[in-house]
Amino acid sequence: MDELRRAVTALVEAPPVGPPSLDDLAGRNRRRHARRRATVAVVVAVLVAAGSLVAVNRKPSPDRRVITTPAVSDGRLAVPSAHGVTIIDEHQGVVAQVDLPGSPTVVGWSPNGRWLAVQSFDHVWFLSRDGATKHELTLSPLNEMRWLPRGSTLVVASMSGVFELEPGAPARQVGPAAARAWPRSPDGRQLARQDADGIHVSRPDGSDDRLVARYRDLPDAGEGIILHDWSPDGRWLLYWAVATVSASIQADGLPLYAVPADGGAPFSIGVVVDGEWIQWSPDARTLLVAAGAGRFVTDRKVLRTCVLTTRRCTDLSQPENVSSFDPAWSPDGTRVAAVRVSTSADLSNPRGEVWVMDADGTHPVRPDAATGVLRPMWVASGAALLEVLASEPLGPGFVAIDRHDLRNGSQQRLAELSTEGVPTSGGPGYVLPPLAWSPKAS
Repeated sequence: MDELRRAVTALVEAPPVGPPSLDDLAGRNRRRHARRRATVAVVVAVLVAAGSLVAVNRKPSPDRRVITTPAVSDGRLAVPSAHGVTIIDEHQGVVAQVDLPGSPTVVGWSPNGRWLAVQSFDHVWFLSRDGATKHELTLSPLNEMRWLPRGSTLVVASMSGVFELEPGAPARQVGPAAARAWPRSPDGRQLARQDADGIHVSRPDGSDDRLVARYRDLPDAGEGIILHDWSPDGRWLLYWAVATVSASIQADGLPLYAVPADGGAPFSIGVVVDGEWIQWSPDARTLLVAAGAGRFVTDRKVLRTCVLTTRRCTDLSQPENVSSFDPAWSPDGTRVAAVRVSTSADLSNPRGEVWVMDADGTHPVRPDAATGVLRPMWVASGAALLEVLASEPLGPGFVAIDRHDLRNGSQQRLAELSTEGVPTSGGPGYVLPPLAWSPKAS
């Protein structure tokens, strides 16, 4: 501090009496600038030292910290296993194995991605995203259940009534016994149902009922229809037309139609076998389906996009000897992933391959060499796919979950699971347990 005091004193020292010479002025200016540079250096050193002493005795303020760690998506896949449910993280692999009684079936993640609903007989469980929290509710025999389009409310239709369930809260009855609970409009305010005369839309409590379409005006609906769901914008209803009630005919696919929710003529989409092969684009403007009759994946299916506002469908290009199914939109809606198999493949092991293409079907590429692949699922960033392997070399009764990076082609095995005792769907070459994928939580 003495050195600092002397330097400051020198800066304000009185000038000599009498007019200085030019040489004296030049020298004096050089000395003055040097002293000022030295003074500044000393002041900075003192301030830094003082700040260091303060830092020793005071913790940094939380609002001054800068967090530079990039956000990482934590997509979660839920798969029923022999004794419960396995939760798989897209980066870490298996993060939880939750034991549950009976033969549980995953219903799906809540729209906000925070809770997983699981059903087994008359039990409903809510599991947190990490599997650490579990809530259980018991109702009479359950008919159907789905999440409301927003939040964490599950609507359950049972023999004793319609109930709304939320994690950690008691069930609330919102409808009478044997009432239908689905399909609900995206805002949850309207309920579609098939009645004796056709398709009706009303409030969930039955009020404000209106007839949208009569059976006599619905093509191929000689024996009725099967409602699938609303469009994400609430403007359309999708349904399968049932010309003849037959389990065998239904297994080979039924004609899928769209009808305006406010009334109007239906629009034909094509024959579709599996509800999982009906996918809306992220902007809800374009419908993507795997269209084609036949219960086997080797029966030729084509990817078809339909813009309902223009009532126009377009088949995406593919080789003649190829069947495409399990379509999935990329998160930004610019690409499509799907599984392809040869129509002449061995039905017991058709060796499905994942292909990725632009949304109009152009520029198809095979991002990895894996075979026996089913159900590609995009991660939230669009940079990778999760894929299910349900055939060789694992053998029957097992599935594997792989993550394939589309940027560098790297592969990560996330899990290998036994499906023994787990209800599965599909037929030869396409046997899958029910899966629930949530790319991210909000």
